[in-house]
Amino acid sequence: MDKGIKLDINALSTILLGYKRPLELNELELISGREEEIQAFEKIVPVRDAFIYDFF
Repeated sequence: MDKGIKLDINALSTILLGYKRPLELNELELISGREEEIQAFEKIVPVRDAFIYDFF
C-alpha cells in the first residue's frame, strides 16, 4: 500500500470544518490509508464544534 492518506476535497473540508473526524470517515470508506497514519491525522486535527460563518 502507498504511504499517505487518500481523500478528496469534500472529505478534507468535512474534517477541517469539524463536521466529522478522520476515523469516522475512514469507517465510512471516504478516506483511505494505513490505520496508524489515519490515527496520526486524527491527533493533529483540532477538536471543535462545526461552524460556518454565514450572514448577509
